[in-house]
This record gives sequence, C-alpha cells and structure tokens, in this order.
Amino acid sequence: MQKAVLLANLSHKSILVMKTLVAIQLIHLAVKAAEHLVSVMHSIGHLIS
Repeated sequence: MQKAVLLANLSHKSILVMKTLVAIQLIHLAVKAAEHLVSVMHSIGHLIS
C-alpha cells in the first residue's frame, strides 16, 4: 500500500518536472524568436532609412 502511494507521488512529481522543463523550453524558444524578430526589424529599419 505504501509503495503504491510512493509511486503515485513520484510519478506526480516527475510529471510536474516534465511540465516545468517543457515550459522552460517554450520560453527559451519564444525568447529566441523575439530576438530574431528584433534583428529582422532592425535590418528592415536600416533598409528603409
């Protein structure tokens, strides 16, 4: 009985860890995309001016 509770607890924790890692990766991608967008905007700004 105790083992089952422990396993459930562990799987719940690992799911939380996985979700956190996925969230971090998504944020990282969003930051990269934003940086790329900013550099593109700068390039366009230079072309126009």
